[in-house]
Amino acid sequence: VRYLMMPPKKTPSAAVAGATIAAVPPPPATMWNLAKIKWAEARALPNFRDANAIRVAILDTGIDTTHPDLQGRIGGYVFQHPDLPQASAAKDIVGHGTHVAGTIAALINGNVGINGICACDLHIWKIFTDSTRFISLTRGFSYVVDPIMYRRALSDCINQGVDVVNLSIGGPGAPDFQERTLFNMLLARGTTVVAAMGNERMQGSPTSYPAAIPGVIAIGATSIDDTIASFSNRGNHVALSAPGVAIWSTLPTFPGQTGFTATIGPNGLPVEGRAMSREVNYDAWAGTSMATPHVTAAVALLKAKAGALTPTEVRAKLTGTVDKVAGMQGQNWHPDFGFGRLNLRTLLA
Repeated sequence: VRYLMMPPKKTPSAAVAGATIAAVPPPPATMWNLAKIKWAEARALPNFRDANAIRVAILDTGIDTTHPDLQGRIGGYVFQHPDLPQASAAKDIVGHGTHVAGTIAALINGNVGINGICACDLHIWKIFTDSTRFISLTRGFSYVVDPIMYRRALSDCINQGVDVVNLSIGGPGAPDFQERTLFNMLLARGTTVVAAMGNERMQGSPTSYPAAIPGVIAIGATSIDDTIASFSNRGNHVALSAPGVAIWSTLPTFPGQTGFTATIGPNGLPVEGRAMSREVNYDAWAGTSMATPHVTAAVALLKAKAGALTPTEVRAKLTGTVDKVAGMQGQNWHPDFGFGRLNLRTLLA
């Protein structure tokens, strides 16, 4: 089973109603995550080239195609699977995919909301159904990846030749032969795959896939002071880290929820309780899910500048241009941070 790579909230947020701004983002110039990775400095480089022609795939909960901060960025959206028993509508109920998309490619200096990292050609695959699954009494009912929709999306990415794939998902199950084959094919054709390390640090950092699949670039999450986020998994496959705490980004303009609490019904079985409602339009979220799109966008910009690079070459560029943070204690590589924290300016210099 693959989940969203966000740490569960301790308490559900207040219910939201109507398509009004329920959370107001800070001025784009003050977004700490962009300042930390030297975003403005990177864009000021004399040879800077934006990623308009780079095809970036997001396999997630969907996207709000009407969001004013994402207009003109969405080149394709696949959500329908009429032959599958579980329904999947266009709406991004959870908001996770819309949040990831905003970090990568929200309109820059558009006098609305936030700034994304690059201007690229977003292609979205919704790989979640609109039904929840019981996880546990503490985690409640959550939306999980549909394995068929997921594999179809990976196959589409191979066939369409996308440049980079963002996977802010993960789970403990090692990939079966089919999933591993799809990843091998993606990597062999030159697609860079970026995935979240996982948010189970307090549970001992169990290995999470697809981040642990060989060839995938696994991303940890850092805080504003460059310490490792309290939830970010450590492991011997982490490549680098990026900001992943209090990350402001886009959310759907309509109400939704990240899941439901669980209660015990009259028959002794768990039933859905109250909705864990999310904000609308914008909100600050945390998770290795939120760190991963920073690196995905960086890869898009790198490919826009350098042209065709193999996944191995992209990984070498990323890991060779990071900032060595204090928590690494002078080591070249650390199981929390990988080779260091993303520095976009150095990457593109």
